[in-house]
Amino acid sequence: TTKFDGERYEVGLLWKNAKSHLPNNCSSAVSQLKSLARRLEKDEKLKQSYQETNFVDVQRRLMRILDADELENTRTDLQWYVPHLPVLNSNKPDKKRQMCNANSTFGGVLLNDNLMAGPDRLQSLIGIIFRFREKQISVTAGSKQSFSK
Repeated sequence: TTKFDGERYEVGLLWKNAKSHLPNNCSSAVSQLKSLARRLEKDEKLKQSYQETNFVDVQRRLMRILDADELENTRTDLQWYVPHLPVLNSNKPDKKRQMCNANSTFGGVLLNDNLMAGPDRLQSLIGIIFRFREKQISVTAGSKQSFSK
């Protein structure tokens, strides 16, 4: 299913089987959230940084806070709660990013096992190295948070 909200398109997940059944993993997601909360309580700097990351993601409309009515209205829908956690990079100690763990299992079920895989967009490292050496001058660039949307 594809919907346009007036600003951007929203595309539903591509299921391998239209009649996929996922167990309700809410208890597991809440348990992982409580574990994350305990971890953040032990490290005030990480907690502050992670809260800022979440705030920016809400502002950028990458995630949103659901109200009680939305939760109640979707109770009978097929749903899977994806836990999140901070990812730290030792080369960038002041930068924290949020990772959604779609590889989280519950009751022997893995969300990714029920979804179709997309095409492999990664290029061969050997090919990249060879092309990089073709010319006398090479240029590289990065795209800030290009994969978040």
